[in-house]
Amino acid sequence: MTRFNQVKEGRQIVKVIGSKVHLDFALITTYHEHYILFNIINNYNQKVGKKKVSKFEMKSKKGQNSSITAKKKEDEGFWTHFLALLLFAISFLRTTLVWTATKQFLDGLPSYLFGLKHEFGYSSATTGFEVARDHKEYLKGRTAIVTGATSGLGLETCKALYANGCNVILAVRNVEAGNKVAYLLQNANNEKKSKTPNNAKLTVMYLELGDLSSVRKFAQKIIDSKLPVSLLINNGGIAFVEELTMTEDKIEKTFGVNYLGHYVLTQLLLKPVLHVNGPSRVVNVASLAHCCADRNHPVTNKNLCRINWDKVSKGDYEEHKWNKFAAYGYSKLAMILHARFLSVEIVENNFNVTINSCHPGTILETNLPTHVQGGNVIRKVSKFITPFFFKTTQQGCSTQVLLACHPKLAGVTGKYFQDCGEATPTYLGTNNVIAKELQQFSERFVSKIRTLDE
Repeated sequence: MTRFNQVKEGRQIVKVIGSKVHLDFALITTYHEHYILFNIINNYNQKVGKKKVSKFEMKSKKGQNSSITAKKKEDEGFWTHFLALLLFAISFLRTTLVWTATKQFLDGLPSYLFGLKHEFGYSSATTGFEVARDHKEYLKGRTAIVTGATSGLGLETCKALYANGCNVILAVRNVEAGNKVAYLLQNANNEKKSKTPNNAKLTVMYLELGDLSSVRKFAQKIIDSKLPVSLLINNGGIAFVEELTMTEDKIEKTFGVNYLGHYVLTQLLLKPVLHVNGPSRVVNVASLAHCCADRNHPVTNKNLCRINWDKVSKGDYEEHKWNKFAAYGYSKLAMILHARFLSVEIVENNFNVTINSCHPGTILETNLPTHVQGGNVIRKVSKFITPFFFKTTQQGCSTQVLLACHPKLAGVTGKYFQDCGEATPTYLGTNNVIAKELQQFSERFVSKIRTLDE
């Protein structure tokens, strides 16, 4: 009850005037809030000698607060629950999370079912190898860094790039697994006995994205090596960790590995490597799961929306407790916003670099479900249901490969893609103010870490 006595975003949620209870539906966003609200009305009616509410007459006008008048009828509890649930369903469907997820799914459905192609000539069924093969001349002789290269999308991206003449640096936290991948890729290449031999090279280097000191050491090795790196695929990541865990730098682990490690890596390589070897491209692998970050930010208040990135980086989500899905959502939202704010910096400084983000698609074959309860079962079942409902890892990596090599994307920066075509993220993913706040937090945090190191 006290929750509704407070002012939210400078506006009173509930006002009692005479026998009417006035409320601002724009600020009531969860079923729990709706249910408590109706209990408040019942309690008020009891105090003024009325019977409990059984039915409500809603009078609302566009752009004005709604008023609910209680009628004097016996309340058996049904209408309270029913109307609370109905109001919650309406507000829930209005949220960006559901609307955007549904819209993006429907947008991609014709492409998936009928093989319809987007403006770049590919569909959601296209594989990364097919995209790379079509642009082999662009890739030949280039050098790419791929993070998280030992499995899933990272592995398939390495396969596609390497098979088509691109030198690939496998940035991995498990060097032994990285060496095995490199050995298998080289052998597969030799067995093809192609008329045009592939002279591309594979290099395995240690990188722990959850430890910024490791990121700095990796970046320094790349700088010292003088390798002509012109492609950076920020692919590595974790998801759905069961417990709130912090990195060595005291950052919530999912956020630290998925975003902050990639942010620092990109910043360190931007001018001395990527700009020098330009035109270069940076690809941030995000996810439609960035919608999970919207649950605390109703679409009706998008102009007032702000995200406290200092708290998010610690796993503190304001009124909501930490949970693995929100953690993953915030980290992927940050990857989208990173591409957005870094594009502004790139243009302002005339860097010969572009950066874009992408959603690879819903894929069950990766290692991401490992931490989910029943994750191993999901992966076993995935091989039977993937052909009908989901993408394979070969298809999933196609958009990030497209962003790395398609000639029509030369000079395109700060955009978001899915299914090999340009798409629109949630309103949080297009909010320049939130992007700027993320940039300021990132710069402030990295500056603080450097000071401690010194």
